[in-house]
Amino acid sequence: QMHHCSDCGKRFTKIAVLKRHQRIHTEEKLHNGDQCKKSFTQQRNLKSHQRVHTGVKLYHCDQCGKSFTQQRNLKSHQRVHTEVKPYHCEQCGKS
Repeated sequence: QMHHCSDCGKRFTKIAVLKRHQRIHTEEKLHNGDQCKKSFTQQRNLKSHQRVHTGVKLYHCDQCGKSFTQQRNLKSHQRVHTEVKPYHCEQCGKS
C-alpha cells in the first residue's frame, strides 16, 4: 500500500518514511545541535552537521589521502583524479 503526502503528492511505501518526510512541510525540527542553533528534521543530518564542529573527517580519498567531513564532498573531490568533468560552459565548451 502506498502512502501519499497531502502537501506535495510524493508517495511512500512506509508510513514512517511519510511521517519523516512531512516534517519538511511543517518545519518540525526535532534534532537540535548543542554547538550551534541549527536544527534538523532528521537525526542523521544533525550527526553529519556536527562533524563541522568536531572536525572529524570520516571520508578519505584513496588517491591522495585528503579527508572530508561529508561523503558528497569526497565524491566531488575524487573527480580531480579522473578525466570526468560533468559541467561544461555553454559559451566556450570548457569543462
